[in-house]
Amino acid sequence: MIELYLSVSEHLADKVPELACIDIQGADITKTYPYAEIAISRIPYTQLAQGNVLGELRFTVTVHLKPLRRSGHDSPELQRLREAFAVVNKIKDTLLITDPSMIHGAQLVAEDLQKQRDLYKVSLEYVARVERITQ
Repeated sequence: MIELYLSVSEHLADKVPELACIDIQGADITKTYPYAEIAISRIPYTQLAQGNVLGELRFTVTVHLKPLRRSGHDSPELQRLREAFAVVNKIKDTLLITDPSMIHGAQLVAEDLQKQRDLYKVSLEYVARVERITQ
């Protein structure tokens, strides 16, 4: 199981200091997916200030695939693709996705790379809106 969590950076002080910058990190997944590594970029918080919308976070998730030794019946390319999608789908189920078309685009890229038998990473861009909840 991949556990993703948000941790807050406090180095930017503005009207919403706790949202100035957010780190998204992945737990160690090498035990579950031994041929995949996950890297998630750190992205600054952008203020929009439109009504209740305070801003948005844009971040990219990249799944890097390690080389495989030839063993078993699956080709290395097929095994790497399978593990990449397992990781990507877990991320998709864990995070709030406001634009599902991003995921579709990433899957199309991976399928094209599979045809070329040259897949080594899958990247997804996420957009999360930060809204003020009125009480």
